[in-house]
Amino acid sequence: MKINVKTILRRSATIIGAILLTLALAIFATIAYLYCRFGNVRAVTPPASQHLAADRTDFTVAFFGDFAMQRDIFAPVLKQINKDRPDFAISVGDMFRTPRGGEGAYLIEMLRENLKIPFCAIPGNHDYARNGDLSAYMSAFGVRYYYFSYGDTLFVMLDDNIRSAPTPEILQSLPPEYWTMKRREVVGMDDAQIAWLDGILTKFGKDFRRCVLVMHQPPVTPEVLKEYTPEVIVGRQLEPIVARHKIDAIVSGHLHLSGKSDFKGIPVYHVPSCGQTMRDKVNRNFGYLSLHFAASGAIEPTPHYLPKLERGRNYFLNELVVEIPGNFRYYYFAWGFLVVGLGLLATARKLK
Repeated sequence: MKINVKTILRRSATIIGAILLTLALAIFATIAYLYCRFGNVRAVTPPASQHLAADRTDFTVAFFGDFAMQRDIFAPVLKQINKDRPDFAISVGDMFRTPRGGEGAYLIEMLRENLKIPFCAIPGNHDYARNGDLSAYMSAFGVRYYYFSYGDTLFVMLDDNIRSAPTPEILQSLPPEYWTMKRREVVGMDDAQIAWLDGILTKFGKDFRRCVLVMHQPPVTPEVLKEYTPEVIVGRQLEPIVARHKIDAIVSGHLHLSGKSDFKGIPVYHVPSCGQTMRDKVNRNFGYLSLHFAASGAIEPTPHYLPKLERGRNYFLNELVVEIPGNFRYYYFAWGFLVVGLGLLATARKLK
């Protein structure tokens, strides 16, 4: 049997060229679709410096977070928040999975699709890119830290995920566990934010019946989870501030744990995860936390759990939505596939 090398080469070039051309067109079509779908998504505008519902003395706020785009979990949790009808909702951070590309627009669309009440957010440590970039979060949610009031309560929203080199004074205050983890950075607020926080509390603190700090990293951690936050210094940073100002409650995420701690006599409410793995040894169900700000002045916490929810992977959709429009290597692949594919098809025609 005589083997026709020219025919084999022509057919191989035709098949491979057609495959590469199809891949290139598929990538370009995906990019075009995603930009058409998400390109005009409006960012979430936080109520920064606004004073809302001045006459309200009795209302409820839902706190959720730590979902990292686990749609199988956070979509049902948000729908449950809608059913429970709080006055508004706050995300305590860790919303992004890979904070770049189209994920911010996709995240906002998912939030607006599933959450039908007003909401705002603060960043978590996973909302920062590995190089410390916060641009994906900023383009979707605006500012890193801000304040607003609702009724008789002042809410101060903080970003305590800033990594910096520890000073000698900070090193002396860190627990021994920090050194066993061989880390040379600490996490907390920057100097500008600390000065801003002190100024806001000085200016507005006495004008409101209650004041609540909302942050991602807690200033204090239950003993059962001490290994997760040995390098967090926000507690040290807040000590002189809470000594000068009246703080009624602190709300935080990060721990994936539902519970309550005490920081210098201030209750710290830990928000359960609604997507990332729960670390609660007793209750591993996902959910959210609501705080009822009663007319009496009391703050009444209620954790809400949704049993039988399971985490999905969502890897393909995340890759499709986030990576393709946000990573230039896919553009290079598409153009490379297109050029090589057309070249192979042209070569195949010459081999006839």
